[in-house]
Amino acid sequence: MDIWKDIPGYEWIYQVSNLWNVRGLDRKWTKWSLLRGQVRKDWYKHINLSLKGKRKKLLVHRLVYLTFNNLPLKFEWPITKTLVLHRDDNPWNNHIDNLFLWTQKENMQDCSKKQRIYVRKGEESNFSKLTNKKVKLIRLMISMWEPLKFIASHWEVNIETIRHIKNWRSWKHIK
Repeated sequence: MDIWKDIPGYEWIYQVSNLWNVRGLDRKWTKWSLLRGQVRKDWYKHINLSLKGKRKKLLVHRLVYLTFNNLPLKFEWPITKTLVLHRDDNPWNNHIDNLFLWTQKENMQDCSKKQRIYVRKGEESNFSKLTNKKVKLIRLMISMWEPLKFIASHWEVNIETIRHIKNWRSWKHIK
């Protein structure tokens, strides 16, 4: 059964339920009607809410979590955990028990650990000046005791890039 609560900032206009339904008052302020919302390409459901002629697009899982935990829709400093995430990584499961707050950094670490994102490494990166072949040659030059400054100028990269390659902080995937 739905338990309805007013959405912060939209009291007596819009409500969200623990079963992730959203409803709003009609124009005559006489009856509630369910709002359908839309589903984004990444499978997250969002809903449009209007107040004083301004429309906002809000994610339903975020509305559920923030409303049922009595938090404002917009975070202010010093709150650092600003992302509402799903414990089971299922964007369709917006039950209050499945939602929690995390930081962007924690989210990216979790994505990497669960292999939900693919990080482009080396020459696959759009920002790379070097190729895998060039990095192998750089490592060969380093092993032959060539000065790092010379190697950097030869390949037209910063000396820090050469140091990172030397110390295996970057291009780790190239042996």
